[in-house]
Amino acid sequence: MTLTKAEFLRKHNNYPKLTKAQKDQRYRSYLQSTKTRNISPAMQRMGASQQHIDTCVREYAHSLLDPFEGPASCLPHPPSVPSQKLKVWAKGVAAVGTSGFGFISWHPNMGNAASAGNYFCASTDSNFFGSTIDTMTSGISVYNSNSPFNPTDFTNKNVQTRVVSAGIRARYIGTELNRSGRIVTLCHPDNQNLSGFSYSELLKFIQARSEPVNRTWHTVTYVPVSAGQLDYSTTENHNGFLSGAQVMAIAMSGQAGLEFEFECFMNFEAIGKLSRDPGPSPSRIEATTDVLSCVSGFIAGLDTNTITSGIESMRAIAVMVSKFYNAAYHGRRQLSL
Repeated sequence: MTLTKAEFLRKHNNYPKLTKAQKDQRYRSYLQSTKTRNISPAMQRMGASQQHIDTCVREYAHSLLDPFEGPASCLPHPPSVPSQKLKVWAKGVAAVGTSGFGFISWHPNMGNAASAGNYFCASTDSNFFGSTIDTMTSGISVYNSNSPFNPTDFTNKNVQTRVVSAGIRARYIGTELNRSGRIVTLCHPDNQNLSGFSYSELLKFIQARSEPVNRTWHTVTYVPVSAGQLDYSTTENHNGFLSGAQVMAIAMSGQAGLEFEFECFMNFEAIGKLSRDPGPSPSRIEATTDVLSCVSGFIAGLDTNTITSGIESMRAIAVMVSKFYNAAYHGRRQLSL
């Protein structure tokens, strides 16, 4: 309980050798110290302000919102064992196919050898004739990432991995004369499979974002939604997801042949015999839950007050996430779940 000024002075025998101004200063210092002691346990664990938030939690929030430029972070959730942190990617050029539809999709593959059903991302070229997301037909290019692990590393149980963050971004690179159409970005809200969805069907998801084709980056990022997606996997295609699932995609609708450069990025952790230079991965379950809630909220267009809903212990996390969101996307709504 906070003492009144009179109680405080009585407790210290009225500080007989101090002036009135000095006594006032002592009481102000006391009041400031009680503010720190009266912070709730949750706030004490997270810190009452942004600078006290654990480095891993801060970097995780940054990585979720900006897997391209953000750090190769840990995932502050059990199992909390020392891990190698990696950032991998694949880049290429996609095109709208003959039916006026094209796409780029991401599959959570942790290895470096693209094959049927085992690849990091896929894209259409100008010969693609389909009108839905379909990676098992002609006119499709598949890409492996620059991951240091090959398929046999997983089959021999020499490494386990888990996804920290991932994203796709794409922008138009053709002529102004031919620029036309629209782009839709979507990560499946349950991280299920987007295969078989057309442009109009993707738009039926409330999380989808549709924008005109232009030369700015159009971005979609991944957020975990199940316990299995927070855990380590011994398989090349992470077993927290459906096998072969196209979890997120950027789809283009417009004139056949329009070209878009794209980048698929993923940050992940690795443990096991082949893990190199492992670093700490602390567990901060409550803070991680708050980060995921805030990231999902900002992506959905909610403001800080709505996200926190009076839960003061979340405010520091929400303020931090808001800054990362605004810095990464400059206030543009070019990001979707």
